[in-house]
Amino acid sequence: MRNPRRLLTALALLASGLLASCGGSESPPPTTAANQVTATSVVPPVSTGPTSLAIYVTQHSGELLIRTPISETSQGPKRYERLLTRLAESTDSPIPRGTTIRSARTRGDVLVIDFSTRFASGYPTGGAAAENLILGAIVLSVTRSYPEIRAIQILVDGAPADVSTQYDLSGPISVDDLPGDLVGEE
Repeated sequence: MRNPRRLLTALALLASGLLASCGGSESPPPTTAANQVTATSVVPPVSTGPTSLAIYVTQHSGELLIRTPISETSQGPKRYERLLTRLAESTDSPIPRGTTIRSARTRGDVLVIDFSTRFASGYPTGGAAAENLILGAIVLSVTRSYPEIRAIQILVDGAPADVSTQYDLSGPISVDDLPGDLVGEE
C-alpha cells in the first residue's frame, strides 16, 4: 500500500463502471435552463387560499341563509375584513345596517372580529331566529371561505359584545354552536 489515495481512486472508478454496466443508478443529466423550466412547469401550483369565497345572506323569505359567491381577493392581511365588509354591506345581510368592521385578527384558529357600536344597538332583542341569522351569516361566511378559521369571537368597540343573546358571546362560537337548519339551498 504505497499510495492509498491512488488505490481509493481506482476502487471508486471500478465501482462506478460496474454500476453503469449493470444498469445501476446513473448520474442525472446536467441541469440546464431548458430542463429546469420543464421540471417546474409539471408541478401544480400550491394553493394558498380558498378557490371560492362566499358570504351567507338571508333569502328573500328572510328565514334562511343562502350562500352567495363573491369575487374578492383571498390573500393579504385584510382579507377577513374585506369579506366581512362585503357581508355587512350586502343588501340582504342580516347584520344591522351601518355596522362597520373595526378590525379582524386571528388568534390561532379563532377570528376575533371587532364591530362598531352599531352592531350592538341594532342587534335583535327577543328573537332567536333573527339572532341565528346574524351569527350564522358571520360564522358561516368566514369559516367556509377560510377553512383555517374554526370559530369567531365577537367584540364591540374592543370589548365582549354586551347584547341580550341566547349565545355566550364571551367566548368564540363555531358552526357547531348554530342550529343545523340555517342554510337553504347551496
